[in-house]
Amino acid sequence: MDKMSKVIEKRSSVRSSITKLVKRVQALGEETEDLNSLSELLELIETKEEILKKYDSEVEDLITDPEKFKVELKGSE
Repeated sequence: MDKMSKVIEKRSSVRSSITKLVKRVQALGEETEDLNSLSELLELIETKEEILKKYDSEVEDLITDPEKFKVELKGSE
């Protein structure tokens, strides 16, 4: 597996994690007004977002044919 594939795989895992966290925040927001739990989840999302940005940057640095990965990068915006 080449370096770009590895980074894209890691990035995908982080994106999935962010999606799950956002869904938890939405569900928690509908069920309760527990600000501590919401605050903790927000911190997790912010941390994952920083990791995702790092992987996005790594992928951009590895791209040799921008057209090939245009769809993937648009999805990250």
